[in-house]
Amino acid sequence: MQLIKLPVICLLCLFVAKYSGATDVSLQQAQVPPNIQVPPNIIVMMVDDMGIGDASPYLGQTLGPASAPITKTLLTPNLERLAAQGVLFTDVHTASSMCSPSRYAMLTGRYPWRTYNKHKVIGDWAAQPIISPGRPTLATLLRQNGYRTVAFGKWHLGFTWMGSDGQPTVITTGNEANWNKVQVGVAPGGGYVTSIVDGPLVHGFDYFFGLGGNFYIDKAYSLKSFIENNSFVGVPTWNGAPSQQGVRSVGPGVAGWDQQGIGEQLLNKVLDYIDAHVADGNGAPFFLYYTPNANHAPHDPAAQIVVQGKQFPILNQARFSDGSDARKREDMVYENDLAVGLLLDKLVALNDPRTGRPLRESTLFIFTSDNGRGGSETGGLRGTKTSLYEAATGRPSSSPGRTAACRVERLTALTLARWTSTPVLPHCLVIQWGRTRPGTALTCCPPCWAKCPARSSNGPTRW
Repeated sequence: MQLIKLPVICLLCLFVAKYSGATDVSLQQAQVPPNIQVPPNIIVMMVDDMGIGDASPYLGQTLGPASAPITKTLLTPNLERLAAQGVLFTDVHTASSMCSPSRYAMLTGRYPWRTYNKHKVIGDWAAQPIISPGRPTLATLLRQNGYRTVAFGKWHLGFTWMGSDGQPTVITTGNEANWNKVQVGVAPGGGYVTSIVDGPLVHGFDYFFGLGGNFYIDKAYSLKSFIENNSFVGVPTWNGAPSQQGVRSVGPGVAGWDQQGIGEQLLNKVLDYIDAHVADGNGAPFFLYYTPNANHAPHDPAAQIVVQGKQFPILNQARFSDGSDARKREDMVYENDLAVGLLLDKLVALNDPRTGRPLRESTLFIFTSDNGRGGSETGGLRGTKTSLYEAATGRPSSSPGRTAACRVERLTALTLARWTSTPVLPHCLVIQWGRTRPGTALTCCPPCWAKCPARSSNGPTRW
């Protein structure tokens, strides 16, 4: 087994990216609980720019010994439901306070400053891939161990394109001349030509539907088109998307682009995939990486969305815990909370074909954000997105369980872990904190099946 070093990346400190790290922490696999007979399905829902104050499970929580209780949050009843079923984390941090490097760390388990992109957000279509060829990711490791791997939503990790000359090309500046180097169009046999040489499918995913990154209507580096696998959905042309919110389109886009419908499309794709996976009846577990663009700007919520035939109002629905009205940005958070609720409903309604029991019992569901916001209630933490302070990297994180809910006070740095060949995720790890926490040891289990871990005698519980 190989010890590997991970950045601070939420519960996915339980997965392994294979590269050498320090050896001051030892891990030991324990027995799988007897009631768990199959590798878990895994859903990772990573939303955008959501801070601690954007989630009502944190109402009344304290984030540190000198902090006052949080007195105001957005109301997110489905996140409360998620937290009530499992584990709520109050001190969990991303590897970066910005989007692209944080997502790199989530998928690879590496510190983002090990890449060419040390901190900044890269262009959506005009940026070279951050994940190097052959680099193990969460998706590649899970696929090697029998998982179906799918991704829906925001990629934002760069692309290598198929050039109009038939050769792979990397573009780092978003302008019309460079866009004309990308191969686009309708394929002779139907559908659309292959435009992507290096994207999600190269890095472990069997299927991808989503966006290249953000979707600023007035930015040349933003792509206004969905991507399915290695092709655009439609034929993007320069300045081809219609105006949005009265702002003229700049850069590549498709004629039917509607930014208000992005969340609706992604959520329908996610739920339809789970339906199809269950209907297929095969014995493979799934890994679903769901990264909605909400609530990143532009904040343009739809009046309502239609999800699997049902209508749900979105605009003007968000409220704060003190009863005050919220803004359009908070309506985007509301849309994310709705998505959590519909996912939880789906996991209860459908049975896992491997067990004949509800998917909820065999699925690890992790909710998190790519970075904190800082503009909302932060429980005494300072800083905003892009800064080095705690409010910039602290974000809501929760996962449901089969046992009574519990609160893990501090998740800061599970820096070493070990990959186990069977089952895919270590069902239980014993962590020795070595030089970091001399003499401290505790049991670390995926919260889907864990009992609330006991406090360590040397400090707060850490997972």
